[in-house]
Amino acid sequence: MIATPRRPISLVEHESILLAQDEMTREEGEGLWRRYRDHVEVDFPSPVTSGNWRLSAEGWVGHLPVSEEFAVEIKPKVGVHNLFRMLE
Repeated sequence: MIATPRRPISLVEHESILLAQDEMTREEGEGLWRRYRDHVEVDFPSPVTSGNWRLSAEGWVGHLPVSEEFAVEIKPKVGVHNLFRMLE
């Protein structure tokens, strides 16, 4: 079976997004939760989330590979050019 390439899910540091239930499989959600629970809070589809996934970045920035077909990218809240300006 040929794996279908997927787009990476993008988050911004310290922010949350809602994903429709079909945008991420349960296995991907569990993999993300098991491997990166310190980096991303994963709320599984439930009545609390109106049947959606909720992903919340916990202050980490980077690329989180979950499988060959799925990854989460967490972008910094502050642009890199502003970060260097703050360091000066």
